[in-house]
Amino acid sequence: MSYVIVAKRYASALYQVANENRLVDQVGADLQLVSETLAKTPEFVTLLQSPKVALEEKKELISSAFTQVQSITKNFLSVIVEGRREEALAEISKEYTKLADDAKGVLEVVVTSASSLDDAERDGVTDAFSKILGRQVRIQEKVDKSLLGGLVVQVGDRLYDGSVKNKLERFQDTLKETRVG
Repeated sequence: MSYVIVAKRYASALYQVANENRLVDQVGADLQLVSETLAKTPEFVTLLQSPKVALEEKKELISSAFTQVQSITKNFLSVIVEGRREEALAEISKEYTKLADDAKGVLEVVVTSASSLDDAERDGVTDAFSKILGRQVRIQEKVDKSLLGGLVVQVGDRLYDGSVKNKLERFQDTLKETRVG
């Protein structure tokens, strides 16, 4: 089930409170920590989502697990637990990051490559797309070994496909057209 609509509402509310308190970056870092923790500990997620675990016990689990986060974030996590929206936390974190990035003029760029980028390649892609788009970019990396080489870069709805796989497919199409014509 997709929690995008719910996530957008919660993220928007949290962003407004964080912005009013000038804690946008800190709360964003808190949400990143929460998301990473939940991704690494599925048993913790199971406890949070279990109907057998009492609401107060869930709040105590979150409070003890995330002692270093801002009070705004702790209160927000309590609201999430009370509303039984624990399953939407990862999506809320993504939506919050989008709101914070938009406010700062940062654009997320998804870069898919055949293997992990090294620092120089990552910096090169970041610089190139910052110049092309006229905005600061933040790269989210993905690896897809079927690409063979090159990069596929997604910026919102736009796709820049410079993969070897795509070039070979275009070359094959050109050969087919040549034979037919």
